[in-house]
Amino acid sequence: MRLEDKARRKAEKQKNMGLLKDVLILSDMLKDVRSGKYKVSKMTIGSIIFALFYFVFPLDAIFDYLPFLGYLDDAAVLSLVINSLKNEIHRYKSFRAYYEEADE
Repeated sequence: MRLEDKARRKAEKQKNMGLLKDVLILSDMLKDVRSGKYKVSKMTIGSIIFALFYFVFPLDAIFDYLPFLGYLDDAAVLSLVINSLKNEIHRYKSFRAYYEEADE
């Protein structure tokens, strides 16, 4: 199973909709980059992979096995990456909206 799929499954188990939304956009973005539909810099790809890997891997700064606390560091890393890529994410959302509209 690919990293973006593991991240999506883990995020869907959480009750935090903001976290889910962040993980889904990064997962979708990575999936479209891998398929060749969308192009980004290697730095952007690295940031996305780092954030998703950090989120999926249970043994990070605060172990995910600790209720509530285990996801604070994951949320912080995701938030940092989302904020650093906000322009790229905005461009990606526009790209998706255009192609979803074209598919209809």
